[in-house]
Amino acid sequence: VDFVPNFDASQQEPSLLPARVPSLLLNGSSGIA
Repeated sequence: VDFVPNFDASQQEPSLLPARVPSLLLNGSSGIA
């Protein structure tokens, strides 16, 4: 699986995810105030 930088390049996420918007929902509870 290819990994790509997430919306702010703080983490790598699988490129299989449908879009970056779901990653905002998944990672939103991990430190975005």
